[in-house]
Amino acid sequence: MLKVKGFTLVELLITLAIIGISIATPRFANIVADNKLVTQYNGLVAAISLTRSEAIKPGQRVTICQSD
Repeated sequence: MLKVKGFTLVELLITLAIIGISIATPRFANIVADNKLVTQYNGLVAAISLTRSEAIKPGQRVTICQSD
């Protein structure tokens, strides 16, 4: 009986999938962190824009305060 050494196509595909997932996971975490930062930045810009538009109204005193 002849024994052939090697890997099947399924074994290779599963190995490549596992390697791909292990590489992509840290990058995905960085994308999520960057997205949170961009969201906070956009919120700050919106608050400043609203404050500016309210300050244009005559006799209005406006301030920006941090809140949760």
